[in-house]
Amino acid sequence: ISETGKLGSGWRRGVGDTLRNWWIVNRCSSIGCAVGALPALGGSVVDWIAYGHVVQTSKNRDNYGKGDIRGVIAPESANNAKDGGALIPTILFGIPGSGSMALLLGGFILIGIEPGMALIRDDPDLVYLIVWSVAVANIVGAGISIALASQIAKLTTIRYTLIAPFMFGLIFFASFQATRQWGDLIALMIVGIVGVYMKRFGWPRPALLIGYVLSNQVEKSIYHVTATVGWDLFTHPIVVVLIGLILFSIFAAVRFRPTPAQITDDGPHAAKGIAPQAAFTFLIGTLGLYIIWDGTHWDRLTGLYPIVAGSLCIAFIALMALEMVRRRTAATIYYDADRDTEHLAEDHRSSEYYFLWLTGMLGVSALVGFVLGSAIFIYTFLRLRAHASHLVCTIYTGAFVLLLGIMSHFLVLYYPQGLLQDYVALPWPLQ
Repeated sequence: ISETGKLGSGWRRGVGDTLRNWWIVNRCSSIGCAVGALPALGGSVVDWIAYGHVVQTSKNRDNYGKGDIRGVIAPESANNAKDGGALIPTILFGIPGSGSMALLLGGFILIGIEPGMALIRDDPDLVYLIVWSVAVANIVGAGISIALASQIAKLTTIRYTLIAPFMFGLIFFASFQATRQWGDLIALMIVGIVGVYMKRFGWPRPALLIGYVLSNQVEKSIYHVTATVGWDLFTHPIVVVLIGLILFSIFAAVRFRPTPAQITDDGPHAAKGIAPQAAFTFLIGTLGLYIIWDGTHWDRLTGLYPIVAGSLCIAFIALMALEMVRRRTAATIYYDADRDTEHLAEDHRSSEYYFLWLTGMLGVSALVGFVLGSAIFIYTFLRLRAHASHLVCTIYTGAFVLLLGIMSHFLVLYYPQGLLQDYVALPWPLQ
């Protein structure tokens, strides 16, 4: 990203920009606190939501993605506030609001603290200690970041080809911990590919992320509510308010979206013309039809959620298709500033080229196991793409394998096994 890794001056200007945009800070901090309080959601999408909010509510959007300081202030304000919001369900109900809160909850249990209303009623001093600890941690963290900023900036001088294979290995490792089955890795590939094409065509990826995270809980809740309340659900005030907010959000997204002339996408991975997006839209529409068809094979309560979700998908897909037919151009439904930035990769190979790399990693892992497959992938990628020496490739690969082995030992983890493990007992850390 950078050739020198040196920071310029501008601390005073940064503080001044924050004070001048105090209204954005307050708004996005409130958003961060509110979204952070939603279990299993806040930490994942709060930055996206805050950024989308500030883009949609700004009169001048031309410089977003090109250095506009508001695009930094908004998500960072929300990100700093999300932990305070995540403490609400963690302390009140023992439900972690994010991954960091899950670790905090585990620490509570280890030292004998049981979250809940009893904790707030019987030990308010401890609750205030926790709250103030989060506040002080933000201040201390900011001070450490400022002190180490010059050193952290040097990370921008590292070539992406030296970092990418390790990042992919860690991502595959993390996804496998969901159910510890091969299906986790396959689902990661499918959702990742869909996300790349959504980015290419300007579709809102945060919406997919939110839906993916909450779908299981929403489906269970709809089943229970429908079985107990039925259609009277839509007479409850909170449901009416939520429907109103949804309709307002749709109106705001349509009303404040940029015109095609305001969006430039000159990256080498961008879609050229209407045909690629039309094909992608058709595939998503086909998926929606399949979901509806599958829902009809279940009883009324079980099939209600997939039928409604599939129908909504088809409705919005139809609106996009009509717009593409009317304008005879790709439909612009979402503003993603990443699409406006200059492509800084070392080459202009397509996304499909790297999909083959990752598919190859899964294929090799299916044959020799995840640890050995990751090692082969990292070594090959560093050798062919980063043009690193055999010694460097060996050292980096060995360090990653050792890291996986240490985590498997102390966290009692079991990695995906391949066909090789059926015939050969591999030593640690290649198990």
